[in-house]
Amino acid sequence: MPTDRISFKGFCKTLNRLEQRVEDISGGIGELDEAARFLTERLDVHRQAQAKQKQQATVQTSPVNSLSTADVSLLFGYVSDTLHICHTLVLQRVPDICP
Repeated sequence: MPTDRISFKGFCKTLNRLEQRVEDISGGIGELDEAARFLTERLDVHRQAQAKQKQQATVQTSPVNSLSTADVSLLFGYVSDTLHICHTLVLQRVPDICP
């Protein structure tokens, strides 16, 4: 049975190279952890902003969504009539703005 013996100096060199590799890998893992933490924070901020926008959009559209088509048409008719009346009143009070 052949037995390969390694000298103590060779073993120490190999062990030093291995320790250096472990340190390099640990440093890389630390950098990756820091980058992951930074990206997670940015993602959380983005997620909160999207949730806020979604909530605002839901709040803004929910009253109109709860109305039927006939109700929406009636509402728009009232709004249109109101704007027309306001326009007419302004023209009566300030006739100089009418060409």
